[in-house]
Amino acid sequence: MDAYNALQVREHGGATPAEQITALQTIAPKAVAGRMRWSPFLRMVNAPVDQSGSTAPGMPTRENGGHLYDVVYTRDVWLHTVDIARATRRRPDLSRPCNARLLEDVAAEWARRHASPFELDLTGPAGGRYRQGDGGQHLTLDAVEFARILSGRQEGTGLLATRVLF
Repeated sequence: MDAYNALQVREHGGATPAEQITALQTIAPKAVAGRMRWSPFLRMVNAPVDQSGSTAPGMPTRENGGHLYDVVYTRDVWLHTVDIARATRRRPDLSRPCNARLLEDVAAEWARRHASPFELDLTGPAGGRYRQGDGGQHLTLDAVEFARILSGRQEGTGLLATRVLF
């Protein structure tokens, strides 16, 4: 993924914002159609996840194709958007409901992976409140920082040491 992302930056880095928008409007319908045609058999195949590159320790070592295509790659694009915004000193617009929905999904997977009780308050426009069981650790942090920690971009302790794929 890192090499693919670097190639994309090299190929499109010189485009103006208007050219980038036009290119996205052209390719997006084809990309969605391609995703929808992906073989149901490949969606079920459990494949190894490479533990090198940007993969943080503690990440799952195997994942099925459907989860990778439908969930992980979407999260990856979302978090790269946040990374790019930070690198260019811009604020990403996280006010749309799809951002909160993505983080809700991340919190649910994280909760399943560690299976411990907790109360989680995510702040910011994409934030929300989540709870599992009673008497667990209470965490309050920015929603984007939560995603960055679970992806391995930042260190996490306690329950936040449990990673999910991005």
